[in-house]
Amino acid sequence: MLRKEIILIIEKLQEGDKKKRLHISCSNHRFYNGIVLSIDEDSLSFMDDVIGWYPILYSLIINIELMRER
Repeated sequence: MLRKEIILIIEKLQEGDKKKRLHISCSNHRFYNGIVLSIDEDSLSFMDDVIGWYPILYSLIINIELMRER
């Protein structure tokens, strides 16, 4: 996905609450659940529930959605 598409999706999903938990799927068959810390020039700084802080390259992201509560 393109950087501007990702930023637009994140802004729409997080309307009113910057701490909403997101589920991000990547083309390398990995996924991340957590909170966006910052939107950088070439990657997304993400606080994953399991591995902690992790930068995710925009080119790897294939889907972003709100994390479903169990």
